[in-house]
Amino acid sequence: MFAKKFLSIAVVAAAVFTTSCLKNDNGPTNTTTYQDPLLEVPTIDSFANAMGYTSMIYDSYYTGFKYEILAYGDTTNARPGKFPVFTAAYRGTLMNGTVFDSTSTVPGNADSTRPFYFSTQYTAPGFLIGAGKIGKGGHIRFIGASYYFYGNKQNGTIPPNSPLFFDLYVKNVSSN
Repeated sequence: MFAKKFLSIAVVAAAVFTTSCLKNDNGPTNTTTYQDPLLEVPTIDSFANAMGYTSMIYDSYYTGFKYEILAYGDTTNARPGKFPVFTAAYRGTLMNGTVFDSTSTVPGNADSTRPFYFSTQYTAPGFLIGAGKIGKGGHIRFIGASYYFYGNKQNGTIPPNSPLFFDLYVKNVSSN
């Protein structure tokens, strides 16, 4: 009797497990897919060339991440990524030239700003990749594939699968 009950339960459990793994064509799935960063390289190159950023180079580790360091700042001890909080001034731009966010009070000048505080725990990976290349007092321009920012998700005025450009100044780095 116990063996029959156990066998029945095992068959039902196996059926539930097997059917739960089948693709659901009736609606969205919970899987997140990202666009391959290599697909966005032509868009990134086109934007960089149109803006005159011909000195930008591609990162050898992060595919689809192009940058130009204008000032390194203090890279010995005061580097975002070593500390959990940093203050920065920045301008973020879509590849069509639309500024989607800025700390600047003067259009086109990311240095004349009110600073913005970032926690490395809650900041997009692409922003941290760029910020981590410089230290306190540093200035960098970078373009990252959507994979490093919001992927295939829309975020406010940023459409899905959007590479993003940032002009970033790290003002301060601290542990609190």
